Amino acid sequence: LAMVDVLSGTLITSILATGRVKQYQIAVGTLVLMNIPIGYVVLKMGFPPQSIFIISIFISFLALFLRLFMLSNIIPISRWQYIQQVVLRALIVSALSFIIPYYCSCSVNESFVAFVIVTFVSVLSTLTVIYFFGLSDKERHYMINFVKSKIKNQENNENRHINISSKP
Repeated sequence: LAMVDVLSGTLITSILATGRVKQYQIAVGTLVLMNIPIGYVVLKMGFPPQSIFIISIFISFLALFLRLFMLSNIIPISRWQYIQQVVLRALIVSALSFIIPYYCSCSVNESFVAFVIVTFVSVLSTLTVIYFFGLSDKERHYMINFVKSKIKNQENNENRHINISSKP
């Protein structure tokens, strides 16, 4: 749910910047408010309370695509390119980032050490998945150059500190 909201953020800002707030609020607001009657009906039908969360995620995805559709009618943006380069990439990263930490957490007993290990594995696997599946070649190249420049700056700062402290 949070991921869909994050993906929607730039679309929302872009739509609001165009000044077509009324149309946007009517369409998306109505769709989002459908959580209430649909949730009520689902609970009345005897579904468990967790079903409300699933409905909310589904409606959030619908709202994301409605925002994308509305924005593409206002400014020249490729819907397919946005879905491919933003939405699908985020879904792939999320799905793949989940696998290794989940397996790791199921394989260890509950303890503080296990918590630390699973946390470390989660961070490491998520960063790896983001690097290989979440970044384009251009973004990967930029990241490598950025890290290299930071390492080089750190080495230069250390060398200056050594040179300053070695003077009589």
